[in-house]
Amino acid sequence: MEKKPLRGKLLPQETGQLSYQIFEADAGIVFPVARRIEENFGFAAPAPPLYQLDEIYIELWQDDLHITVGWDTWNGCFVIGATDAENETVQAIGEYLETQLENL
Repeated sequence: MEKKPLRGKLLPQETGQLSYQIFEADAGIVFPVARRIEENFGFAAPAPPLYQLDEIYIELWQDDLHITVGWDTWNGCFVIGATDAENETVQAIGEYLETQLENL
């Protein structure tokens, strides 16, 4: 069976935050996405990932910026800021990840 190409999209949320979502991604993509954000944007994970039945969350911090890389069965993989202050960073991360989707 041929693997479907990944596609991502920047989406505004009702809360004011911007999210970058990679639709139809499996749960394993969360870890390479988080690693690329750490390596290319200077974020770090102060704690291990949080695993739930249908969800995975990795909290990443850089100074006062806080983003979450996650996956759930409804949205696929996503990157979202804790507040709208991170929107510019999430947009830059989304634009970068668009160039990396085939390598994840």
